[in-house]
Amino acid sequence: PRLCEFPNLVSLLCSHAGNNEMFENIREDRSKLPLRPIHSCFQGLRNLRRLAIEEFYTYTWPADGAVPFLRAFSNLKTLNLARNAFDGTLPSLAFMTGLVYVDLRSNFITGMSDFPTTLQQLELRGPMMMLNDFPRNLFRLSNLRTFSIQHLTDGPRLEHGMLANLSKLTSLYVISSKLVGTLPEDITRLQNLEKLSLKGNSRLSGNALEHIKMLPTTLKELNIEATNVSGQIP
Repeated sequence: PRLCEFPNLVSLLCSHAGNNEMFENIREDRSKLPLRPIHSCFQGLRNLRRLAIEEFYTYTWPADGAVPFLRAFSNLKTLNLARNAFDGTLPSLAFMTGLVYVDLRSNFITGMSDFPTTLQQLELRGPMMMLNDFPRNLFRLSNLRTFSIQHLTDGPRLEHGMLANLSKLTSLYVISSKLVGTLPEDITRLQNLEKLSLKGNSRLSGNALEHIKMLPTTLKELNIEATNVSGQIP
């Protein structure tokens, strides 16, 4: 049977554990990837709450970022599109009014539009991320609990003040993403923060003791490996 014969499906997980070496190489030569459209049967699964399409390296988004199949899933709560070599601009997901989790790790995404205000976890990691700018309403997502960015070496920089409205954050991972100078002051004001990783930001500097003294007492895990933070850890 085909997918469209199960209109009451609420959870769909598709994964293709392909050759990792091929995945690493496609960044250098994406012309070898055959273009294949996402199957139209997805559009009939309007009751889906959980959708995961992982590691299908041969699927690509068109350059203009049109992803019409996503528009059928207004009831989604979790969306995982990790490690697909998807290409282009992610359309607005604001119509998914119950969405709480989005994973976009390791895609060739260059831009994003709005996310719904219900979002609680957002993963933007992987060496293939090519963001030109952050999503328009990212720093107004007041329900966000977990935010992860990694390897945005050629993209936008997390500036002082951007995190000020994300007061519910409990986990923040800003890894190898061009943090410069001292610890951003708005991180010290995240009073619910439990996990913080600033690993790999080699231009992050300052005295370790002074950094740690400013962090909220809720903190349970801290990683400042491969930074220029100096001094003795208390």
